[in-house]
Amino acid sequence: MQQIILDVDTGIDDALGIILAVKSGIVEIVGITTVSGNISIQTATLNTCKILELIQAKDIPVIQGAVHPVIREPARLEYDRSDR
Repeated sequence: MQQIILDVDTGIDDALGIILAVKSGIVEIVGITTVSGNISIQTATLNTCKILELIQAKDIPVIQGAVHPVIREPARLEYDRSDR
C-alpha cells in the first residue's frame, strides 16, 4: 500500500479529502501537516484533529506547519462567530 502525507488547510474541501483518503483503503496516511491557507493555522489544525476524531482515526499524527504563507499575504475567510 502506498504511504502518503497529506498537507491541508482544513476547511470543508480538505475535510472531505481527509475522510475519503482515510476511508478509501487505497493509501496509508502516515501523517497530516496543516498550513495557513484560507483559514488560520490554528483553525486548520483544530479542524483536522476534529475530523480524525470523528472518523476514529486519531492514530494519524497531525503536525502544525508554518503560521504564515512564505510567499504571499495570508487570506482569511473566517467568520466572527460571537453573534451565534
